[in-house]
Amino acid sequence: MQTETNAADEERLRKIEIGYHLAEGAFNLASSELTTFLREHIGIVPSLTQTPHGIFTRVNALRLRHPELRRLETRQRETKQTRDKLLAERAELLHACGRIR
Repeated sequence: MQTETNAADEERLRKIEIGYHLAEGAFNLASSELTTFLREHIGIVPSLTQTPHGIFTRVNALRLRHPELRRLETRQRETKQTRDKLLAERAELLHACGRIR
């Protein structure tokens, strides 16, 4: 019984890891597209923004009126939420499988 549970957990973990890696790539792409848009349309990347490696506070709220910018930021936020959800599930399963404490 325990072996069947472990095998099921291992398979679920494998699927979550695949999904997580895809979500991480989607988040990185969304972040790059947002940064590119900011450089091309606003002139510079604001000193405070969200990147794949950190979260910073946004400062110029008026620029949120641009519909393409809102779309890119929404996409980045959604891909980050998906990635974070899968990362949490992965951690739970790694703990359940005994790979981490």
